[in-house]
Amino acid sequence: ATRLTHIDLAGPIPDEYFRKIDVRKLGELKIHSGEVVLARTLEKVVLPDDIAGRIEGKSSVARRGVSVQAAPLFDAGWNGYPVLELNNVGKLPAVAKYGSSICAMSFNHLSSSTFQSYAKRDGVRYGVQKKTQV
Repeated sequence: ATRLTHIDLAGPIPDEYFRKIDVRKLGELKIHSGEVVLARTLEKVVLPDDIAGRIEGKSSVARRGVSVQAAPLFDAGWNGYPVLELNNVGKLPAVAKYGSSICAMSFNHLSSSTFQSYAKRDGVRYGVQKKTQV
């Protein structure tokens, strides 16, 4: 196995940087100190053309040393499973039980429908997201 010396922020992320974990089978996810985990929410978010969303990590999780981040804004018409970046900045491993609440989403009603919904735009990378994408 190749040992990585660095990650090029402008280049592709090597496959060896990741391992896939099925938290449904394990019942929990252990995040070690300094570890970053990409995870998708259990809930699928389908926004109509006149609603935008914003996702945030819960402060109760942050107070335990785990930062929950995401691309926070979800355009009207977005359709998929939000992907979260979980970063354990604490000194001890953190355990997230399957189904536990670690983020919250708020919604904003737009004054009118969007001209073109996110999922229907040409070239969108995450138009109808079903899996965690890097």
